[in-house]
Amino acid sequence: NLPGSGQRVKGEVYAVSDEAVIRLDEFEGVRNGYYERIPVVVVTEEGGEKVEAEGYFGHRSFGEKLWKMKGEIGLMEYGESDAKEYVRKEDRPGCKNSILDFVIP
Repeated sequence: NLPGSGQRVKGEVYAVSDEAVIRLDEFEGVRNGYYERIPVVVVTEEGGEKVEAEGYFGHRSFGEKLWKMKGEIGLMEYGESDAKEYVRKEDRPGCKNSILDFVIP
């Protein structure tokens, strides 16, 4: 969520219940400041239809720092090589809870 930077990304859009949004916010750590749920406009591949949605972005308290750590290059699509960088909580030095600890090994 850095205005003036980034690129189009591939993704999926789901319609979910209000209860599911509460659970997703919990899963994404919104209350803990890990991610923010922000309104976005997505464009469909078929026909270019614009759809209002919400997406999860790294919280602004660390998002820019993380982006710079990644060479100021965003992901167009999350893939297997990106997933390999994930470090399970129990495998982190001192079991740290910082978002940067589990995004960057």
